[in-house]
Amino acid sequence: MGNLLQDSHLSFYWMGFLLGDGSFNHKKKDLVLSLCRKDRHHLQVFANFVERDVPLCGVVSCKNEKHFQELVEKYHIVPRKTYNPPSLLPAISRTGIVSFFIGLIDADGSFVKQSGRNDCTLKIKMHGSWLNYLRTLLNEVSDELGVGVIDPKLNAEGYAEFISSKRMFLRALKKHADEYGLPTMTRKWSKLELKPSRTELAEEHRRLIACLVNKGMSYKDMAVKMGISYSAVYAICNKLEKGGVR
Repeated sequence: MGNLLQDSHLSFYWMGFLLGDGSFNHKKKDLVLSLCRKDRHHLQVFANFVERDVPLCGVVSCKNEKHFQELVEKYHIVPRKTYNPPSLLPAISRTGIVSFFIGLIDADGSFVKQSGRNDCTLKIKMHGSWLNYLRTLLNEVSDELGVGVIDPKLNAEGYAEFISSKRMFLRALKKHADEYGLPTMTRKWSKLELKPSRTELAEEHRRLIACLVNKGMSYKDMAVKMGISYSAVYAICNKLEKGGVR
């Protein structure tokens, strides 16, 4: 259990996951994670991280009174967490908060294919009491990633629900998970097809060309470097000049 107290992206990910799917018994001072058969591999990855074996019953239990108390204090976890969310976010770095959020996605979120399209929508559904916590968490995540998202809301059934099909947001989450080696659930994240749209490519080209212009690179060299036509570079540079970049 001590590994969960580390200030590492792996521990932040697993604590986000446990906040959704784990069971914290405050009387017995133990932590239990049980997953369905199709997620047995993910359970094994968790067991390896906390240095436990996975018994035949498919339940991983960790018991250490000192570590348990430190964990629930660090992450502000209270009894009956399903109905009583933490009062505060954990005091960890913003990049750590993103890893924490990705763990929560793997516990309580899903990626759903949009009808007739290759795009995916991220959906997170939690008990209604979690609305403010989820909103605060998303504010931190979107600020760190530099991508704005809509606030979560209470749905018609009274659940706190966050829905986003914003490609830049989903791509930033996937990039973060890859960069920090997070053990995301393949059956969920493999659904994402995150090729940039034409608008996103144009914005990426504009930003890169603005940087290269400031470095004094010629139009021809920019075209070769970026793998686009000279005329495309020329058109973007004209727009940048009119915008006062030069």
